[in-house]
Amino acid sequence: MNAKQIILLEIFLIIGIAVGAAITYFYLSKQTPSLFEEEISIVNIEGEILAGYGNYASSTKIAEKIKELADNGRVRAIILRINSPGGTPAAAQEIVEAIEYAKSKKPVIASLGDLATSGAYYIALPCNYILAEPDTLTGSIGVIWVVEIKVKKYEEEGVEYFVVKSGKMKDMGASWKNVSSEEKEIMQEIVNKSFQRFLNEVKIRRNLTDEQIDAIKDGRVILGSDALNMSLIDEIGGLNKAIEVARNMSKAKTAKERLYLPTEKGYEAVDYLESSPHGYILSVSYTHLRAHETRH
Repeated sequence: MNAKQIILLEIFLIIGIAVGAAITYFYLSKQTPSLFEEEISIVNIEGEILAGYGNYASSTKIAEKIKELADNGRVRAIILRINSPGGTPAAAQEIVEAIEYAKSKKPVIASLGDLATSGAYYIALPCNYILAEPDTLTGSIGVIWVVEIKVKKYEEEGVEYFVVKSGKMKDMGASWKNVSSEEKEIMQEIVNKSFQRFLNEVKIRRNLTDEQIDAIKDGRVILGSDALNMSLIDEIGGLNKAIEVARNMSKAKTAKERLYLPTEKGYEAVDYLESSPHGYILSVSYTHLRAHETRH
């Protein structure tokens, strides 16, 4: 092989390596864009917010994903896309803790969809900015505890319960017995304490007066347009507007949107352009709470 052939071979090898590298880069950038470019992360939160890892809006999965994105240097801002009627106070508080952590590193924006009431509004409170559509249903600031009593039904069916308990309040809220006056007092005290924490969060984070708090503390559902007038949100707008706000706050004008949807194992990324980020609530009906559960 003469010198000319060697030179041509080297040129072909260099071209081949360059083409291979370009193809690899293109493939990886499509599969895992976070490795190569900045992103605006959109975390979809849909359904009832509960603690644990079940098939619902798991506060544990949500909190883990928010913290993970907070620690990812390529993520410039996080958007929480919320479609939820609320959930348990403890679950909402777990998400709030994660949001506070993320806020110390980058902007966190709440985009309220069809429904973001009660505990769902609670998790929006610590965000840097809150947006909702004019007809988004939000508010419902309060706490409720429902006990289903089936004493008469059990009597009709001939069902009897023999209960051995360590203390007289151990079966408080059980369906096989009526709620005593003492139990009602205890339950109301628990609800009041949780409610007061909720009100304080709203007042402090939204900088509201006592008069403004009095206008919303009856638990009413509020339209997004009214929520803006009541200073409960910052702006009217949908998800696209939230993305614009996120880009401006993070100064990341060219960052790519990346949507994260819940799975059994946790949250997984999908291409924003290939999957709708909009959650959906087909009917505005509130799920009655089970005994032994207090929820926002």
